[in-house]
Amino acid sequence: MLSSYLRKRVSVVTVDGRNLVGILWSADQLFNIVLSEAIERVAAPSDSDYFVSDGSDGVEEEQVGTWMGRGTDIVSIGLVDVFKEAQEVVSSWRGRDIPPSSALAA
Repeated sequence: MLSSYLRKRVSVVTVDGRNLVGILWSADQLFNIVLSEAIERVAAPSDSDYFVSDGSDGVEEEQVGTWMGRGTDIVSIGLVDVFKEAQEVVSSWRGRDIPPSSALAA
């Protein structure tokens, strides 16, 4: 089922609300996955300022490296269009301004 996503950049949302982006390296029939070159995107809390002009308090990206996830802990997995992602300023996203994964999907 995920074989068409292998070796491609994906966004993963977990049941505890984490958003990880990386290369889908491996997956099995139970949706247990391995991401390589993974980063975790941590969003600043949403308040009256939805857009941060200087990028200081928006989404932070933390290097994770190789990440293994159990299928029972994964809510969704989606392809990321690397060209659209490269045009975005991720650090300026905040709360509600984080685009849906469909906006970055291939």
